[in-house]
Parts: sequence; C-alpha cells; structure tokens
Amino acid sequence: KVVSYNCYEGAQNTRDILLSSIADLHPDILQLQEINEWGEGSLSPFQRLTESDGFETAVFGDSNTRFKLGTLARRASLDYEVLTSGFWHCTIHTELPFRDSVLHAWNVHLNPQLEDDRLPEVENILRQIDPESYTLITGDFNSLAESDGYNEQDLLARFNAQGIKKFGETALHFDVIKRLTDAGLVDIGAQYSWQNTVPTPANEDAAHATQLRLDYAFATPKLAALISDYRVVKNALTDRASDHYPIEIIIDE
Repeated sequence: KVVSYNCYEGAQNTRDILLSSIADLHPDILQLQEINEWGEGSLSPFQRLTESDGFETAVFGDSNTRFKLGTLARRASLDYEVLTSGFWHCTIHTELPFRDSVLHAWNVHLNPQLEDDRLPEVENILRQIDPESYTLITGDFNSLAESDGYNEQDLLARFNAQGIKKFGETALHFDVIKRLTDAGLVDIGAQYSWQNTVPTPANEDAAHATQLRLDYAFATPKLAALISDYRVVKNALTDRASDHYPIEIIIDE
C-alpha cells in the first residue's frame, strides 16, 4: 500500500488528526508533501512518526523552500536521493527492494506558479526514469489533466475572479500531465472513477476554487500492470487533517 499525502503547512493545527489518519491507513510506503517544520527539534515530528510507526526507511527532503517532503517505507531502502537542483521545492527518489528487483518511488511537489515552470521539473524526472523499470511517481503536481473533463469556461471564470493564474488565464493548461502520459506513464487515477483530491472541508487555499484533482500517481506500464486498486481517501479524519485528501495505491507484490 502506497499513500501520498499533502499535509498543508505541516498540519500545524491538525497534526494529531493527520497522524491518526496515517495510522489508520497503515501504508507500506508513505510519501508526504508540505511537512513544514517536521525536521526541527532534537526529536523532530518526522523522527517521531518514523519511530512510532515502525518505518525502516525515512528520507527527509530538506527542500529549497519551507515546504519539505518526506518518504517513509516499512522496508529498508537500497538507495535514495533528495534532488533540489532544478526543482522549486525538491524531489525524493527512493529505491526499494521489490519482486527480486527495485521499485523506484518518486515523491514530488511541483512548482506552484505556472505550468511552464513545472514542465522543466517533469523533464528532469523523465530523464532519470527507465521506462522498463518498476517506477511510481506520486505527489502534488499542481496541474490539471485534460482527461478529467473540466468545464473550461466555468473554471477559468472562477480562477480569474480570484486572481489565480497557475492553471492558465485565457485557456486551461494541461501540458504537465500530457507530457507524462506522452512519455508512456500511466495515470493511475484516470483508470478509476473520477475523484477530486482538493478541497477538503478544512481547505484554506484560494487556489482550490472548486473540486480539482491535483494529486496523482503515475506508473510505468510494468508497474501499472500490478496495481489492483486506487482511491482518494475521504473520511471524518481526512476531511479535517489537511486541504488535500490522501491518495492510496495498492500494488500486488
């Protein structure tokens, strides 16, 4: 079970709720975004989560900004890297043992500004991926998928009314997600019934003007063939823990 979760400013006011939601999900691999201040203190919140939930791998992404990332796994990693060059925040690449081979888990939080700013980040990741490998990319992509069938004029009117330019001003931009699918990666969420990942009832972000899918899981075809389930986790805890809902992916090993 892989869970990806954007934690909204480190869940400063809802951390106990968020940690309870993570404990309920009991993921084998946990990819967190926006864990602001979780690396601070002699026993940091990130360390406490690692120790209390029995994770063997814990990679803290000390990014270029205050928006940190973290990847945890219940098996020891073979290798990992935190990439900051060429990324607005950072990206974590973790290699984990899988099926007598390697699972490449990428944890991303793409640039929050314009689609043209996010594309170089995606190209950077794609250059490092073997299309024949077991690779999964999850996180907050800050991007829209054309396949989600948004009402473009309605959505643009909402965004323009609030001064939101990150998704396009005169037309919605879908370049990031299209680039990933054009590269042969499978948009796992698109294989299931559409579910928004923002906003939750706890939302405080004006950019989440309406129901959007901003959190994604992309897999190489080799890994996608082993994915048996996907869902956006919506319950009483995740309604309150963050402005994003977590996504959950089940991989048959």
